[in-house]
Amino acid sequence: MIEDTGTVLEIDGDRASVIVERSSNCLMCGFQEAERLAPGGKPVFETLNTAGASIGDRVKIQVAAVACVKALIWVFGIPILLLIAGTLLGGHISRSLGKSSDALSALLGTGGLIIGMSVLFLFRKKLNKKKYMPVIVEVIKRNAAS
Repeated sequence: MIEDTGTVLEIDGDRASVIVERSSNCLMCGFQEAERLAPGGKPVFETLNTAGASIGDRVKIQVAAVACVKALIWVFGIPILLLIAGTLLGGHISRSLGKSSDALSALLGTGGLIIGMSVLFLFRKKLNKKKYMPVIVEVIKRNAAS
């Protein structure tokens, strides 16, 4: 599990936006796409509010390491796989036509990479986000106003 602490900014049903300090964990998790930045450049994550936190509460959030690995496989694996497939297809087509394979391999490899990234972009909202979301597991300190 990757853990961090933050402060709840807003609540929306079973979800909460949490502002966290950047730490060494930020480099490992691969959730940079899931964050937005608050004023001052601090990341804000949409989390599942399983601990019943309120606005202003100091909370502990966790992301399952398995979720990080799966997210990295999706984000990097699909485009790279299509890049390799396009490159190999370009080489095969070029050899069958008796031409130099470099240009067509580069062209189809780049096309595969662009298609892979486009597929991820188009389907990013349809993926089951709850599986990959950080979760509030503990309220460390309640906001005095709540």
